[in-house]
Amino acid sequence: MNLRVARIVAVVAVIVTALALAPLAAGGSPIDDKKAEAARIQAEIDANGSKIDALSEQYNGAVYRLQKIDAQIAEAESRVKGAQDNYDQLRSEVSSRAAAIYMGAGNDDPLSAIDVQSINDLGARSKYAAAATSRDRSLMAKLVTSKEALQAQRKQLDKDRSQAQGEKDNISKARSSLQSANAQQQNLLSKTKTDIAGLIKKAQDDARAAQAALAAARQRAETTGSGGGGGGGGISIPVGSIPPTSPRAMVAVDFALAQVGKPYAYATSGPSTYDCSGLTAAAWGAAGVSLPHYSGAQYDMLPHVPLSAIQPGDLLFRGPGGSQHVEIYIGNGMVVTAPHTGDFVKVAPMGSVLPLAARPG
Repeated sequence: MNLRVARIVAVVAVIVTALALAPLAAGGSPIDDKKAEAARIQAEIDANGSKIDALSEQYNGAVYRLQKIDAQIAEAESRVKGAQDNYDQLRSEVSSRAAAIYMGAGNDDPLSAIDVQSINDLGARSKYAAAATSRDRSLMAKLVTSKEALQAQRKQLDKDRSQAQGEKDNISKARSSLQSANAQQQNLLSKTKTDIAGLIKKAQDDARAAQAALAAARQRAETTGSGGGGGGGGISIPVGSIPPTSPRAMVAVDFALAQVGKPYAYATSGPSTYDCSGLTAAAWGAAGVSLPHYSGAQYDMLPHVPLSAIQPGDLLFRGPGGSQHVEIYIGNGMVVTAPHTGDFVKVAPMGSVLPLAARPG
């Protein structure tokens, strides 16, 4: 009887074990495939996010250039108006003098019969040219030349502004296109993760069913069994102590660390969301140093330092002239960074793709 029971248990165990393993073996492949698909989609999202971040900095740069051009246009307009006012005043004075001389015709004044309408009239009529003083001719000629030069400058500035506006619009369109693609990828990733969760749940349910069937078979065979398992864990890597380089650098570092966990959003500089240059500008702004909201302008205006000499509070840049990304160094090879859309302000290794560094203070 015991031998028969033992054989029953052995047979049942083999059958039920096969049932338990079958869904895992069959389901393992689609789960792995789905996980690989999710990893690929996530990589595409991250890559697009980095491109969006770079485009956002280019957008910030275009806005920065537009602001400078608008200021130059306003200054040019002010100078054109000033030149025009001076020209009109001088022309009125010369015309008034000529009119007075004309009204006094018959005396011996050589300025009689002058009726000046423009600088060209003044040069064309010899009897009036003799009457006009050398100072009047010189001043009006200079004013005309100045006004023409200022108008030419304004025309060029208008052309530069049109080009900068076109660049800004094109960058905005490209960024919107990437954001739309990322939104679609996010939806696909969400569906893929739901599929993975469903496959894992099915595999777990099948395993539990097989374990229950085995326990029931053993009970029917008048034997006992036991099972168990499971576990998990995680690690946390502390940032460590961050030595200050100066009181202002420590303020900037502390501010940046306090923003960790806040979402990335392009063209923002706090207090609830940041892009990369918005974060560094806000951090150093808290330390009393004003920086423009554009990584390229930040790198251009600050003293550059070699990577071998970087200290906490220094800014690290990527791209030509620092135009694509910036983050703040906090020591021990770590940075605080606002990486890209879909991510958060976080502490991360500085990596090896940030070849430029600058020191705000």
